[in-house]
Amino acid sequence: MTAIDSLQLDTRDTTIPEWAAAIKAGMLAHNQAQTGNRDLVPLNIVAKDAFGQIVGGVLGESVWGWLMIEAVWVEEAYRGQGVGSRLLKQAEQVAVERGCRHIALETFSFQALPFYQKHGYLIYGQLDDFPTGQTRYSLCKDLMTVEGDTQRATAVAQNQVYQYDVDAAWPADRYTNALYSILIDLLNRRDLSGLLQSITAYASEMLDAPFGEIRLLDGDGLTIRAFTDNQPYLQGDTVRRGDALITWRAFDSQKPVLVDDYDNWT
Repeated sequence: MTAIDSLQLDTRDTTIPEWAAAIKAGMLAHNQAQTGNRDLVPLNIVAKDAFGQIVGGVLGESVWGWLMIEAVWVEEAYRGQGVGSRLLKQAEQVAVERGCRHIALETFSFQALPFYQKHGYLIYGQLDDFPTGQTRYSLCKDLMTVEGDTQRATAVAQNQVYQYDVDAAWPADRYTNALYSILIDLLNRRDLSGLLQSITAYASEMLDAPFGEIRLLDGDGLTIRAFTDNQPYLQGDTVRRGDALITWRAFDSQKPVLVDDYDNWT
């Protein structure tokens, strides 16, 4: 009998601390032999209200030139007000100060995919039906361009903080990102309702519009078939000719219709 033949496998449904410690120590030793010290540095950012209560935050760690974001969270009452963007920008700034050139994170189809795409994150992988009926997306972002490298080198040399402008980087890729994500949904064979909801969400994020909807021709009316999450009461609403003149004008012309002062438009 060889040493291999004498091995026994033991399986438990609970965490055994000494088992976990042994496995992690073995993996760490192997990794360090291949890559050297990983210099892992935790990242913790929080947003507090006037009473000192935490209403949002970012958790992660930087390693091997990457910032690995574990969680981004904003209290529901503070969502839609730019808090998430401020937190993400702060995390990116810290990453640059630490010398990171990339960021990676994961999100689910029921979480914040359009939000990250708006800020320049690209999908590099996905796990369908995890959980059932949903998708987990893996995203990454390059923090440096050639121009950015020069600016960063100057800032570091002068012991200054380099500020990465997320909003400036977004417009060039936002349409591509949104269209790519819609294509992914098509390839996943989403049902029509789910696909329309996805398109509405991407368009709303891309245009920084708090409200959005999709109407489809239904007999002699235009019926809402998709809408942003903040207006579920619109489901099935139908307008006939003579009502919603702007909507019908856009439908008939097949072109966008812009109104400078919607509140006073008649």
